[in-house]
Amino acid sequence: MDVIYSPHALEHIYFEEAPALLQDAYRSLKKDGLIRFRAIGKPVGEGGLR
Repeated sequence: MDVIYSPHALEHIYFEEAPALLQDAYRSLKKDGLIRFRAIGKPVGEGGLR
């Protein structure tokens, strides 16, 4: 499963919500699954998320 996020999406995620989001993602995986987090947008230092 890829969890793809954009800087705009991160603006709407509060630190306190992160554990619940990860638990939901984990529940959606099969046994021995893999979660990869990928960001889209500009890299840091090029006008991207800091």
